[in-house]
Amino acid sequence: HHIVFKNEQTGESSKEQMQQGDEEQNVGMKNANEFSSSKEGADGQSSTLFKNSGKILLDGVDICDYNLKDLRNLFSIVSQEPMLFNMSIYENIKFGKENATREDVKRACKFAAIDEFIESLPNQYDTNVGPYGKSLSGGQKQRIAIARALLREPKILLLDEATSSLDSNSEKLIEKTIVDIKDKADKTIITIAHRIASIKRSDKIVVFNNPDRTGSFVQAQGTHEELLSVQDG
Repeated sequence: HHIVFKNEQTGESSKEQMQQGDEEQNVGMKNANEFSSSKEGADGQSSTLFKNSGKILLDGVDICDYNLKDLRNLFSIVSQEPMLFNMSIYENIKFGKENATREDVKRACKFAAIDEFIESLPNQYDTNVGPYGKSLSGGQKQRIAIARALLREPKILLLDEATSSLDSNSEKLIEKTIVDIKDKADKTIITIAHRIASIKRSDKIVVFNNPDRTGSFVQAQGTHEELLSVQDG
């Protein structure tokens, strides 16, 4: 998908705008399977930004012109802390698509690289995960959340700090899962992260940094190698 953020102005509430001066800020992604953004606020923490002006174009069409239901069907999101319920793995994943079959769920789990772990359990897909998935590790919960997101067959997968709270081994497993999804499935992946290491394989990286909220909020964009060469230069 070709996604363009055109002359965006954003703020931490729908009323607060980020001033950008006269320079038009465009962030585009075309023929790229994975697009990542690294954002740092004044306190080093991430915060939700609301679009106040400008346009977001999806394949040349303003998202405001899409039917809301159709637009939502294009996306799946995996957040920093996935929500799992006190029920079986199968039921948790099927939340992503109520009419999915067991084979659909297994296929999504294979893409998310969680199928072998599930099938090693005594009750396999019927294993109860406990309240909030407390019987699972952080990496296992995230891969189940990714499987649930993939079950919806989205065109665009949004990963919002999906690995930030994981240990290094779990983070590497999730990163490998993302690479496999990018290589094997027809998905556009948008990753939001603070750590550059977790997004260095992306086709395009956009760095947002505007602590005083004046001027351009796009600090740099390019591949990991291109950004390193700019920094070294």
